[in-house]
Amino acid sequence: MDFDSFNQCLAYIEFSKEEKSLTVKFLPIIGTLFGALIGFFLNYFSSLSKENKAANNKILCCKEDVYRVRDSLQSILKELFRIAGLISKQESLSGHNLPTNVSSLFLSEYFADVAHKLNSEQRFQIQRILEDVKALNSLLSIIQQRESLKDKFTYSLKLANSIVLGLRIYTTCKQVFNDEKVNRAESEDLAELGIDQSELGAFFALKENGKNHNKNLNL
Repeated sequence: MDFDSFNQCLAYIEFSKEEKSLTVKFLPIIGTLFGALIGFFLNYFSSLSKENKAANNKILCCKEDVYRVRDSLQSILKELFRIAGLISKQESLSGHNLPTNVSSLFLSEYFADVAHKLNSEQRFQIQRILEDVKALNSLLSIIQQRESLKDKFTYSLKLANSIVLGLRIYTTCKQVFNDEKVNRAESEDLAELGIDQSELGAFFALKENGKNHNKNLNL
């Protein structure tokens, strides 16, 4: 080996030592950064998983609340139609079997948190349910007051409006979480609720009487 080759060999050895020394020097830093990166992604995916689980639980609560509202409307509508039959015949109303209100607690509390996970049609339907339930509860509070019967015509208007709202809520509750649009005639819903023709006729009589400013029934 000549002198130049020997110097090149020494230079290569020194360079290799320096390169190895730099690698050893920065290895802990690289390891720390890599560990921090892994920790970040683990925490991120863990948090994302918890958030998704919480959101799914809230959606489940919203679904159950929609079904609960729908089920409560079955008994409420039957009672409202029964009362409509009595009022249209101007018979005395000795009592009623109406709840103080329709509860939509979970739907009201969680809807805003999970709205972004629902499609636009579902958001519209749930907003309508919440608005209609609020309006129905206001009407129910009036219908249940004995003193409201002093003005039977005004009472009949409130009663007819509550039935319209109740039917709309009932139909919307059946649609909101279905994969396909529920296309059913209102008559099918009425049959499903067990509303007979005489009660249905009384409801239409109250509506018509309202349009004619109480000229039909003279309540």
